[in-house]
Amino acid sequence: MLLYCRFGWVTWPQPNREPVTLFYFEPVTLLQRRGGTHGAMGFLFAMGASGCLVAIGLQHLKSQNERRAFTLIELLVVIAIIAILAGLLLPALAKAQSKARAASCMSGLHQLGLGIQMYADDHGGYFPETTHGTSATNRSWIFTLRPYVGNVDAIRACPSDPLRKARLTNQASSYIPNEYVMVDLVGPFGGVTESFRRMDTLRNPTDTITLFEVATDKEPSLSNDHTHSRNWGQGGWDAVLADIQPDRHGNGAASPRHDSGRANELMACGHVSSVSAALLKARIDRGENIARPPD
Repeated sequence: MLLYCRFGWVTWPQPNREPVTLFYFEPVTLLQRRGGTHGAMGFLFAMGASGCLVAIGLQHLKSQNERRAFTLIELLVVIAIIAILAGLLLPALAKAQSKARAASCMSGLHQLGLGIQMYADDHGGYFPETTHGTSATNRSWIFTLRPYVGNVDAIRACPSDPLRKARLTNQASSYIPNEYVMVDLVGPFGGVTESFRRMDTLRNPTDTITLFEVATDKEPSLSNDHTHSRNWGQGGWDAVLADIQPDRHGNGAASPRHDSGRANELMACGHVSSVSAALLKARIDRGENIARPPD
């Protein structure tokens, strides 16, 4: 018959390592408390100073005079404790992993931003080109940034992108440029009617988006190296979702309309922002085209 559980802990330092705290649970039966059998099964786990679980295990705690097998009730108590700890630790671990992937994504975008700025410095202030309107795929930004970014093949794929490997294989990217800043608007007679391609002429580079995170459903192909963001004002949220993934980073399953979670965006000034999908959708629903460079 189980009466109660003893609980205790001990902390000891380790040379050149963080101190470790050992916690233990010892189920105590009524028979044991009356001075009968003094053996019990203990549940042990060790925590580092940072709060991380570093060890876990079971131990048969016994007297000097007698051994005995674990009882069913003791096993059930330990199993219940393990289940409780797993329920507490696993969600926190998943959240930490998601934040680490989002941080790695931001770092990659920042490096791409530096490459874009160096490219512009060498090309009269102009942003790189895309495959829009040309069969010369070697003019795509994916190739022209390589001299400016040492490990471009590693950073052009986001760790949170489910199609990361396929995009690397097919010379594609987890990031997709804003059409406004990399593609000129050409009229019916071939003349340029609108252009934001010169970085040094942007009126508000801190609020001008250069790169988005590409939509998961977008085929991993070199030809999908730019958005069609000039259509977002008329197409609304569905047109946005056809190009970008506004909820790439978040916990749990995505909402059907992809209006929860967050995504990273590279600005023309080189800054990387983490933007709420709900905020983006609210702006689109008001009729605002979030991709158009502000005046």
